[in-house]
Amino acid sequence: MTLLVLLTTLTAMVFILLGKVVELAGLAYRFQSSSIRKRRVLSHFFSGQKSTFYEFKNHPQTMARMNS
Repeated sequence: MTLLVLLTTLTAMVFILLGKVVELAGLAYRFQSSSIRKRRVLSHFFSGQKSTFYEFKNHPQTMARMNS
């Protein structure tokens, strides 16, 4: 039981950190349906979770950011 709690906590921390990285890279706007860009709409956890299953490499905007 303790191991399960530890793994869940570590996974949540990884999602939060990944979500912060996605936000700093400017890629978090792909996951939100509203056009508000002055403040963060989605949580870091949600952005990190969604980014694990999303392929950024196929999008022209992402390639332009990576090449610059």
